Amino acid sequence: MYQSFVFLEIRVLIVSDEKAFCCCKTGTSAECCPICMRMDGMPPVLKKRAAQDAYRLA
Repeated sequence: MYQSFVFLEIRVLIVSDEKAFCCCKTGTSAECCPICMRMDGMPPVLKKRAAQDAYRLA
C-alpha cells in the first residue's frame, strides 16, 4: 500500500542589514569574506538570530 506525504514550504523575507549566512553587511561587494567568495571548505552556517526571526514571522 502507498502512503502520500504533503509538505508545506514557507519562504520568509527578513529585512535586515546583515546577511543570513555570513558576517558581511548587505549591499557590500560579494567578495568580502570566504563564505561570499564560495571558497572550498567554507560551508555557509545559518545565523541563530536569522532563524529565530524567520520562525517568529512564519
